[in-house]
Amino acid sequence: MGASLEEVKASYRRLARLYHPDVNPDVAAREKFIAVTEAYKALLMIAPPRLLRSGLPLKILRALNP
Repeated sequence: MGASLEEVKASYRRLARLYHPDVNPDVAAREKFIAVTEAYKALLMIAPPRLLRSGLPLKILRALNP
């Protein structure tokens, strides 16, 4: 089995802070930030709905899936 939704969320937040363009001005870091965000969005789209309802704030879901 894979990581829990909470583990995925924690990893995403850690990596997003590390590679965020406001924190890391390197062009490669910006590309990694975009890749990490896209991967997180993809994982949220395939996560079972019961997991999304139980642990992820609705405002985050709306922001990631406009």
